[in-house]
Amino acid sequence: MQEGTPRFEASRERREELARRFFEAAGAGDQDGLLDLLAADVVAYADGGGKATAFPRPVHGRDKVARLLQGRTASGAGLGVVAMGRMEINGQPGAVFLDADGVPMVAVSLDIAEGRVQTLHAVSNPEKLQHLRDAVSHTP
Repeated sequence: MQEGTPRFEASRERREELARRFFEAAGAGDQDGLLDLLAADVVAYADGGGKATAFPRPVHGRDKVARLLQGRTASGAGLGVVAMGRMEINGQPGAVFLDADGVPMVAVSLDIAEGRVQTLHAVSNPEKLQHLRDAVSHTP
């Protein structure tokens, strides 16, 4: 794929289905499932705002992002994450991970195009997550 070439966005239903499969694979530690869903040139970004745990630089590539997700998923319980609520974040499919009190710990949104996760955005800065607390409690 040439740089600068636009990617084609999947339908909303297709993005939701891929996001569902992505979060299931990540939660189950399904490395092969993750690799299947990630674009070869996927990039993962994190924003802790200096107030929460986040990886310091973008992570590039399918294998590196899958390993990162395996480590982060495994450490989620250690960080106090006990539940996940699926929701749209900034117009993209995503999920919010909550502690035992229902406080959002991290929000993850996925940019999906061409049938793969192209970009993953994780926000753990508590100031940027405050507004999600009420939204998550109303998510079906």
